Amino acid sequence: MRLMILLWMLILSAPYAAAGPDGNTNPNSKPISEGRILVKPKAGLKEARMLEILARSGGAAVGIRQKLDKLGIRVVKVPRGRELEFVEKLRQRHEFEFAEPDYLVAPDESIPNDPRYGSQWHLPVIAGPVAWDSSSGAAITVAVLDTGVYAAHPDLEGRVLAGRNIPSSNGNTGDIMGHGTAVAGTIAAAGNNEVGIASVAYDARILPVRISDRTDGVASTSDMAAGLVWAADAGARVANLSYGVGHSATVQSAAKYLRNLGGLTFVAAGNDSRDTGWTNHPDLIVVSATDKTDSLAGFSNYGLFIDLAAPGDYIYSTTKSGGYGNWRGTSFASPVAAGVAALVMSARPELGPQQVANIMASTAIDKGVEGPDPEYGAGRVDAGAAVAEATVENPGDTTDPTAAILSPADGSVVSGVVTVDVRAEDDQTVAMVELRVNGVTTATDIDPPYAFVWDTRGNPAGDYAVSAIARDLAGNTGTAAPVTVTIADEPGDEIGPEITFTNPASGADVTGSVTISAYAVDANGVDRISISAGGKLLCAGATNVSCGWNTRKIDAGSHTISAEAVDRAGNVSTASIDVNVTKSEKKRGGGQGGGKGGGKGRNR
Repeated sequence: MRLMILLWMLILSAPYAAAGPDGNTNPNSKPISEGRILVKPKAGLKEARMLEILARSGGAAVGIRQKLDKLGIRVVKVPRGRELEFVEKLRQRHEFEFAEPDYLVAPDESIPNDPRYGSQWHLPVIAGPVAWDSSSGAAITVAVLDTGVYAAHPDLEGRVLAGRNIPSSNGNTGDIMGHGTAVAGTIAAAGNNEVGIASVAYDARILPVRISDRTDGVASTSDMAAGLVWAADAGARVANLSYGVGHSATVQSAAKYLRNLGGLTFVAAGNDSRDTGWTNHPDLIVVSATDKTDSLAGFSNYGLFIDLAAPGDYIYSTTKSGGYGNWRGTSFASPVAAGVAALVMSARPELGPQQVANIMASTAIDKGVEGPDPEYGAGRVDAGAAVAEATVENPGDTTDPTAAILSPADGSVVSGVVTVDVRAEDDQTVAMVELRVNGVTTATDIDPPYAFVWDTRGNPAGDYAVSAIARDLAGNTGTAAPVTVTIADEPGDEIGPEITFTNPASGADVTGSVTISAYAVDANGVDRISISAGGKLLCAGATNVSCGWNTRKIDAGSHTISAEAVDRAGNVSTASIDVNVTKSEKKRGGGQGGGKGGGKGRNR
């Protein structure tokens, strides 16, 4: 049986090995979405400036594919096969909080086995019956971000809410694989109904958020983040994501969004039997798996990123066929811990997310070496002790957060785009930090470290007071002592735009109807770019232009294509390329590739 499970785990993981000889691999050895990456500009970066940076990084092939507006994250189109190259380029820019691939992640599980094995050993181990005397998860909505949920299962019927299919943008949340139904049953299969099984929080409600339309369950981190935002807006207090995504800054940002609305996100540690080296993030509760001996399961990942441990080996749960089966993996440790959070929240609905997390950590059974450790985090969850602790009256949060401006320094002279770094701390959770210039909020950030960009261009020279306000979830605020900076007089703009031809390539052989494309970038913005050939204007536009050139009535031989661009200060640049017009019918279309034009930066 063990051999069969290992074989299935190998089969499931085989199609998703990291890319090989082309170099498009990543440090987490996870596959990535082709032709797109994820970036988060620092708060305050203007959209036009960001587009210029993207254009400089990759030319006309780069653009915004999708916006995760509530997170400030952008899905950026890049040339296929060069995703990690562009990630590295943008990571080096000070205007971005992060850039990362859009990872493709499979559920952290193996398929069901031994369906007649019906012992739910894990419930008494975590003292579920003790917790149920006081709380069963009533009135708590748990979002299951997974492959969908079979809502007609006898142990789930009537407890599954209307959800969302993120990849297809519709309400179809039927289970495409079976994994999501098992996760949902682990959290909230009906109890005391004389049917099937019980679960950790059997009176909670499941909010299905389908993040995969693939029969293998693989999902992108961008869809996971969008799903978390949707679940938070729909009222979920707990979200379970049984995927190994503790490394994803995009998912972390979405988890912060949920926490700011009072919720907690639980994710699986992964089943690679290794320390991945990921860092811990306060807004993701990463759960490792224990087995029937109450020890770390052999398949479970471990490391400093682990927050808690929970049973995850042979967890008997619901299947999408309407029956029951055993499941193994950190995919099932994560929903056990999520169910405990639902019990705590149900017992004391007014508790904030940090208070719930603190209770779960302080009441967990210490395992391994004394104190927190890489295998079990704070320990293996104890539902009975956590609910008992939650029912003890505690004073509300009355402590103000603190804030301080780290940079620029007081008395600095600044110009152009300035980076402003803020330190904000709270005994519970900092929900948001606002950057203020002369008492006016110019940008907000929800993700630590709190980093902003302040575009001083266009502001008159003189002194400015820069401060910040930190807010926690209870509404308490803390204000940073202001620093005074001086915006210096900027020298006049005397540099023209930079022009790049993207088609045809310089020196290319062309014939028939040829597409000519070019774009221009400038620190202060491009007003217009035009393309000419043979002294005839072909087209004009702003920033990017593309037009057709009919070479059929033009003599064969070398011809010059010219471009002219004007920036907002009136500076003019020109560039040109030479192409060879041929009359051979065997050669069609423009050349491939792109090349920088010849004379850039001529001002007049």
